[in-house]
Amino acid sequence: MKDHMGSEKRKYFRLDSRFVVSYRAERSEDNYDITQTKNVSQGGALITTGRYFRDGERLVLIIRFPFLPHEKIEVLAEVVGSKEIRKDAIYDIRIKFLNLDKDILKRFEEFAGERTDEEA
Repeated sequence: MKDHMGSEKRKYFRLDSRFVVSYRAERSEDNYDITQTKNVSQGGALITTGRYFRDGERLVLIIRFPFLPHEKIEVLAEVVGSKEIRKDAIYDIRIKFLNLDKDILKRFEEFAGERTDEEA
C-alpha cells in the first residue's frame, strides 16, 4: 500500500475498521480488558479504553484480524497519545505496533488495499 499522501504526516493510511482487541499493560501479568479499534494501519491503531495510559507505556494486545479469522495475534504496542473523551471514564489511546510480524503486515496491506478499492 502506498504511504498516505494527504496533509497528515502519517506513514501509513489508516483504515476505519473495527477489530476486536484484548489489551493489558505490559507490566500486568493478566487483567485483560476488551475493546475494538476505531481505526488501524500497518503502524498502529486507535482504541478506546476505560483506563488512562501514559505516553511510552507498553501494552500487550491480542487482535483478531478479519483476514485471519481463526487466529489471535499477540502484539506489543507503545502508547503514543491519549485523549480523554469522557471525564475519568473513556479515553482514546493511539498506539504504535512494535513487533507485528512481517507476514501479517503484508496480509494487512492486502486487506486494506481491498477495502480502499471497494470505497473508490
